[in-house]
Amino acid sequence: MIRFGAPALLLWWLLLPVLAVAIGLILAHRRAVLSRLGDAVMIRRLSTSAGLERPVIKTVLVLVAGFLLVLAWARPQWGRIAEPVTRRGVDVV
Repeated sequence: MIRFGAPALLLWWLLLPVLAVAIGLILAHRRAVLSRLGDAVMIRRLSTSAGLERPVIKTVLVLVAGFLLVLAWARPQWGRIAEPVTRRGVDVV
């Protein structure tokens, strides 16, 4: 069974949908601006940066990275028992 060392940090996942909506609004605004410039097919032929495929892929990758970052930050742990470790020895400086 998986447990977390800091489960309260999982609340940061609530920001991911907010980030997704914000990026979606930015991409929608960009699409609207590009449509006002002219024909979408002509704009894509004239400019390689006018496409919307790369920003969508980049957005998905950023959201997945954010999800995994928060997961790692919460310190997932598995196993049954936490065992204390006693060490014996002489510290040599």
